[in-house]
Amino acid sequence: MNIIVSKHLTDPQFLNCHSIFMQNHRINGGIFANKCTINQSDYQILAIEQNKIIGYIGMSIFARRHYIREIVIAKEYQRKGLGMELLNALLEHVKENADFLISNCYKFNQASIKLHEKFGFEKCNESDTQIYYNYDIKKHLAKKFDINELER
Repeated sequence: MNIIVSKHLTDPQFLNCHSIFMQNHRINGGIFANKCTINQSDYQILAIEQNKIIGYIGMSIFARRHYIREIVIAKEYQRKGLGMELLNALLEHVKENADFLISNCYKFNQASIKLHEKFGFEKCNESDTQIYYNYDIKKHLAKKFDINELER
């Protein structure tokens, strides 16, 4: 499997992402989100296996804050660590030019909540339906590395 950063999706890549999105956004036979926003992202982190996208993170940039628009993993690859791999690739990509990652997820999406909290996102707000998260990149990198390395 390869994880790549892409700024422009080809039409087949978009259709592949949209298919994974729709597969994952059905609850009790209905669709709770009917719009894949990957084509509105500033860039994407793509997990590719055998020339097929198996998961992705769609990102938008607001100054030095990078907003996770969606994290989507193909059903057959869920709960196998791919979400963590994609988030680690994202962190590696943004650590030099971003201060925060911002994300949100539906309250009923327990897998997403666990992923966010396991990775180190901190809950900063919530509504009736969603939880909003913040990830302080420098704070978390300082825990992993010598703080003097970050200053260079």
